[in-house]
Amino acid sequence: MDPWPTEKLADALRDVLARVSVATDCYQPLDVAVKGRTIRLGLKICNDPTTYVVMFSPEAPYLGASTGEQCRSPDEWAKEVWLMLDEEIGTRSVDNARRSALPDGFVQLHL
Repeated sequence: MDPWPTEKLADALRDVLARVSVATDCYQPLDVAVKGRTIRLGLKICNDPTTYVVMFSPEAPYLGASTGEQCRSPDEWAKEVWLMLDEEIGTRSVDNARRSALPDGFVQLHL
């Protein structure tokens, strides 16, 4: 499988997460940025003042973050990320996730 452009994966993730809101999902995506082959997702979780970052460094074969199965398109990969975030945040498993302070003041969640 040829690698998908990182920006194409980030665009798919932006499209999928555009429907997410703190009112219905208990988290709010803030931005999706690309640096090299890394996708950086900024987000806020309800009732938590911290701004979090989740990093993705997708490589072929692109496996779903939720199911672990191979994704056939950037859109499918992005939906898998959305499913994983919904599950981690919705079940509050995120409360037990490892965290790292980043130099820019954000906190990285290792999901």
